[in-house]
Amino acid sequence: MNRQLKNCLRLDPENKQCFQLRKEVKNVKTAVDTGHALKQERKWAQLVSHYEAAINKFYSTPQGAQRYASKKHEALQALCEAHVHLKDPKQALTWCNQAIAVNDKDWESYCNKGEAEILLEDYDSAIRNYQKASELSGQNERVSLWSGPFRFFIYLFFL
Repeated sequence: MNRQLKNCLRLDPENKQCFQLRKEVKNVKTAVDTGHALKQERKWAQLVSHYEAAINKFYSTPQGAQRYASKKHEALQALCEAHVHLKDPKQALTWCNQAIAVNDKDWESYCNKGEAEILLEDYDSAIRNYQKASELSGQNERVSLWSGPFRFFIYLFFL
C-alpha cells in the first residue's frame, strides 16, 4: 500500500486520486494511533466508539477492506478486549469470534473470549479457549494461569 502511494505521488504529486489515497492512509494511521493510546489509558468505552467508527469507515467498502486488512484484526481484537473490560460478554464474544476468524493464531483473542465466557458462566468453553490460547502462546503468564493448575479451582468452586 505504501509503495503504491509513493509511486503515485512520485509520478504525479498533483493527482487527485493520489491525494485522496494519501489522506485516507493518514486517517487510518491516526485512527490506529488513537486506538493504541485509548487502550494504554484503559478508556474502554471510548475505545469501543473509536474502533467501531473506524471499522465502519475504513472497512465498509471492498477496496478499504483489502487495503487495510492488516489493521482489521488489531481493531477487532481491541473491541473484543474492551467489551470484556466493560463486562459486556455477548458483544465481546461477537468481536472475539470475528478477530479469531481473521487470525486464528492470535492467543489474546482466545484469552479474551475465555474471559467473556466466564462472565457468561460457560466455564467449559472458557477452559477450551484458554487451552487453545496456551497452545498458541507458549509460556505466557496470562494464559498459563487459566489453562494450568488453576483450572482445577474453577471446577471446584464454579461447577
